Amino acid sequence: MILLSLQDKRQELFEAARKLFLENGFKKTSVSEITGMAQVAVGTFYKYYDSKEQIFCEVYLAENERSKRIIVDQVDTRQPPKAVVKEFLSAVIQTSSQNNILTEWYRNSELNQMITRKYAHNNKHNDFIYNFLIDQIKLWRESGQFREDLSEETMIALFNSLIVIDLHKDEIGSEHFPDLLELLAGFLVDGLSK
Repeated sequence: MILLSLQDKRQELFEAARKLFLENGFKKTSVSEITGMAQVAVGTFYKYYDSKEQIFCEVYLAENERSKRIIVDQVDTRQPPKAVVKEFLSAVIQTSSQNNILTEWYRNSELNQMITRKYAHNNKHNDFIYNFLIDQIKLWRESGQFREDLSEETMIALFNSLIVIDLHKDEIGSEHFPDLLELLAGFLVDGLSK
């Protein structure tokens, strides 16, 4: 029997949790299932993680970053700004709805709050989506497509408002939400365009 190093055990737990969360979602996955798949004792789990919620937050953040890279890579940035933003939002909605880990953001308010607290400590300037948007805004301004009277930070704040609205989609009415988000994004791009 090969002994796993501490880092290997942690990685095995992480990978097992990711696989189970993807297949079954958060609620239907137990710590004992994670440890069983990782082939470690339940006590070993608690050497690395305080709870199932904690490992889920780590898995969520990694999955979110992986998904962002996939989304950004599939967006055709040669299109006009409105088409880029529409394609980007469609990819975000589609990716999120097809991934049990990402959909937990919407389904579980306790996890949502934990993830938000953990993510708030990350520097936004290292965020892949933030950098993508800043780069696009700079290109659109340089090509004369976007206004010059607003700072890039203000423009990013406007795009971030779409995320805030996203967090309230149940209050808005989730059946209207994808169309509403697309309309608001179009209005936003129209307002930022020259």
